[in-house]
Amino acid sequence: MRAITAAVLGLALALGGTATASADDTRKVDRGEYAAVHIGDTLAEVAKVFGARGSEDFKYVDGGVGAQMRTWDVTESDDGFVTLVFERKAGYWVVTDKIALWQLTPKQTADTMTKREYRSITKGMTLAQVRKIAGTSGTLCMETGGRVLGKMKGVAWPVYPSSEGGAIMMFEWSKGAYRLTSKEVDWDGTSDLFEGL
Repeated sequence: MRAITAAVLGLALALGGTATASADDTRKVDRGEYAAVHIGDTLAEVAKVFGARGSEDFKYVDGGVGAQMRTWDVTESDDGFVTLVFERKAGYWVVTDKIALWQLTPKQTADTMTKREYRSITKGMTLAQVRKIAGTSGTLCMETGGRVLGKMKGVAWPVYPSSEGGAIMMFEWSKGAYRLTSKEVDWDGTSDLFEGL
């Protein structure tokens, strides 16, 4: 069953939230609703919190086991989505993993990340340490939770001097904190001046 869940999760990431729905039963999900859904919740419990069952993107059933993936739109942006992966257990569909893509780019604020700040950030730093260096909390663009992906957050910052570029950093829950696993930046919005870890 874990292999099926991993395959469904891979499909969710590959689809990028595009749904070929069996029924369009989506209501936009906000961050509070997303946080209120937990691993192990049933589809009925999720539908109660989200106000809808979402769009069915994928479903596999073989005998008493199965997996399915459902997607909802988000309140944060037009290009965002929430996808939940469910596994069939004891006759119920239960959440095994969840993914939220709130938005693709950082909110453009006056407080931007400089090259000096970006280059001083190293792998393993906590999210709190990075936010202190940046002088701002950044924009939470994506987050995950569950058995396969674990707990991750993607946070982005606008960069100086471009209003088109941005720095995005991925953090994974480890040793009691979200810790930096990767970072990349596009200084001018064209990907010509790109840096990673």
